[in-house]
Amino acid sequence: MNLKSLITSLRLGVSLLIFIGVFFLQISPVGITCLIFIIAWIYNHNTVRPLKRIPFWVTIGILVIAVPIFTGIQDKTFLTITYSSVQLSKTMLMAFRGISVFLLFQVITINLNSEKVTALFTKLGFSNFNSVYTLSNKTMPHLRSILSARVTELRVEWKAHHQLKSVFDFIILVLRDLIRLAESLGSDTSGNEKITPLDFIQARKNVNPPSLTVITGESGTGKSRWLASLVTCLNSAGNNVDGIISEKHRISDSDWHHNLLRIETGEKWQLNTMSNFDTHIHVGKFFFYPDVIEWGCNQLIESIDANYLIIDEIGILEFNGEGFLPALKIIDDNFQGYLIITIRRQLMNQLDIFLKSHLPTISKWKRTTV
Repeated sequence: MNLKSLITSLRLGVSLLIFIGVFFLQISPVGITCLIFIIAWIYNHNTVRPLKRIPFWVTIGILVIAVPIFTGIQDKTFLTITYSSVQLSKTMLMAFRGISVFLLFQVITINLNSEKVTALFTKLGFSNFNSVYTLSNKTMPHLRSILSARVTELRVEWKAHHQLKSVFDFIILVLRDLIRLAESLGSDTSGNEKITPLDFIQARKNVNPPSLTVITGESGTGKSRWLASLVTCLNSAGNNVDGIISEKHRISDSDWHHNLLRIETGEKWQLNTMSNFDTHIHVGKFFFYPDVIEWGCNQLIESIDANYLIIDEIGILEFNGEGFLPALKIIDDNFQGYLIITIRRQLMNQLDIFLKSHLPTISKWKRTTV
């Protein structure tokens, strides 16, 4: 048996073992969930990495707290809040089952080439496997960013007032954000018109700095190419342009990475890879090099005197307090020119929260979206 077959057999065996655990979870929810966690961790440490994030547990907490308060017969009281003890027991079991199923899905899908395995799942009767897998990879980062931003707000409110109202407001806001996310993921934005870099420069003549321009679009729609053309046009007009651009470097149809380019010097470094390695910075299929992110932050700080400062892109990492956020905070305090950032369209509904929470000065600037 070769290494590839051994890995496949091990994945299958671990998955079946966890599935059996989920089936008998009701016998001992805490004990069996802990056992499933240990099995998943031994199989691949990265399967349990999402459980280290506070937003993951916030989701579980909302479920456990909200359901017993608003459903069932209210027979118990805690801090003047009545709740249903029966619903609490059921919800806690549901939460443990959700964690266990999540770990099962992690084991099944981690480092998985979904295109090769979709046909197998289709034969087994799981015709929607690829859709579920793609949706999970598309929505989970957005969910983390929503929860991370709202948790930051909750911390500030709780520190200032120490009122339970802050917790209920938090739950309502998260639910509203989830509805907005669902609407944005289901919307068709293919018909949006684009302006040219020359049109953009012409429009900037009527805008006084400091100002913020947000370049938005889906992944692969040409945001970085548009920025490269913009840089050429701005330089030709005699403007001082600097910052960083993320360039996609394609190795094959199923393997590519991004290089981080400093605009003024032309220096570039590989930012991420699809190959799994030991790093805590992981978004979707990409693993990020921490030293290159640090290099990018230093380049942005050095670019702070430019008239036009470009950051390609701001996303999940920054929303979760990582990525280029340290440099952005310095820019928030010191930059006085035209700031241009790119962001994926699915994250736009969280941009206001992010700016107000982390970049209060920039949040007050005149903003234009392209």
